[in-house]
Amino acid sequence: MKAKIHIGIYAGLLILIWVITGLASAGSRSKTVKEVRVVLDEGKESFFLDTESVKKILATKNGKALEGSQIRDVKFAELEYELDQNPWIGNAEVFWQHDSVITANILLRKPIARVLAVNGISFYLD
Repeated sequence: MKAKIHIGIYAGLLILIWVITGLASAGSRSKTVKEVRVVLDEGKESFFLDTESVKKILATKNGKALEGSQIRDVKFAELEYELDQNPWIGNAEVFWQHDSVITANILLRKPIARVLAVNGISFYLD
């Protein structure tokens, strides 16, 4: 009898935690985006990419400015994929925080040499 009471208490607590988590998540996904924060590599200079360029890429892929959009309408995986396609970006992570701020952490590639081919094509090595 005592074991059944303990199992019932634990099951009730798990259900309560599950319901509270679901309600908190649903409420925060309906918020609007207040700000887009871009964090480029700490301590590295970038001559090819700046925060405004990254914000422009994000807005272009989203179809409109991210500020003022509903968080549930933002496709984070597509934004990350679009940033990863940029030749100057090594890795990108786009996520949102509960204070309605979308953050893009950008790991930049560092070019070490520029190659100029005879046929006029040039490219960078990183």
